[in-house]
Amino acid sequence: MSDKQLLPNIYVIGPQCTGKTTIVTRLRSDVDAWLAGTSLDRPNFVSEVARSAMTKNNFSARDITASKEKCLMVRTTILQAQATAEDEALHTSSWFISDRSGLDPLVYAKMFAGSEATQDLQATSAWKTLRQNGWLCYYNEWIGLFNVFLQVLKHNELPYHIVPCTMEDLTERINFIHEKWRETIGPL
Repeated sequence: MSDKQLLPNIYVIGPQCTGKTTIVTRLRSDVDAWLAGTSLDRPNFVSEVARSAMTKNNFSARDITASKEKCLMVRTTILQAQATAEDEALHTSSWFISDRSGLDPLVYAKMFAGSEATQDLQATSAWKTLRQNGWLCYYNEWIGLFNVFLQVLKHNELPYHIVPCTMEDLTERINFIHEKWRETIGPL
């Protein structure tokens, strides 16, 4: 592939407790095999941004549902932290794999603070920057948030792939993500 800018990033997104970090950890150990025999850069890995941003800013899980204002403050902080983490990741590689995305704060804002909060976040420079990054998405079904993730992805016209909920084996999931990524980048 001659233009490394065309490499899509892989975002493993979805509701909490769905195994995102487990998948990213496995992708980290498998990625060298994916890239064997190619001239593609090894990706950077963006992980645990929301947790780090909440800890750094002394937010708690309770703050997410305390009030619409507090929820928006938490989500804005996480959105900016994700933008910074992705920017830093792209300084040393042409692509990355992340266990969250800039979409996550939008979805959680919509769920806990309403559509207006999501619109506020979509107007930020952080979201406008993140939205431009290449998207290849994996996410898992979880009650309520699954449909909100779909709505926000469609509203923002972002490409995505859904790992079937019947695909429970981690190796199958990793192979599915690899296959979709390869389809996206085309022939090497």
